[in-house]
Amino acid sequence: GENILIMTDVNYAGEGSEMGEMYTGFLHLGKQYYQRTGKNLRFAAMSINRENRYLRVSAPIEFDGAAPYRQERDRVGALLKQELKDNY
Repeated sequence: GENILIMTDVNYAGEGSEMGEMYTGFLHLGKQYYQRTGKNLRFAAMSINRENRYLRVSAPIEFDGAAPYRQERDRVGALLKQELKDNY
């Protein structure tokens, strides 16, 4: 019943040429949480606007723990990346 806040970072071990590529390893928590509780975990994208001094948090995106992990990792990761791109 607790809330947890995780700030993602770039994937330093990745081979991608894009500097801002988001590391998605934290999405493993969605599968693990489901396995332990039977409940789906929700993730939200956060962006900081230093100029206007505010923190924006998107609507939650639910990770379906019953679905295949890779499918959900790709789906939730893409939605989080799009949310960050649209609101950065």
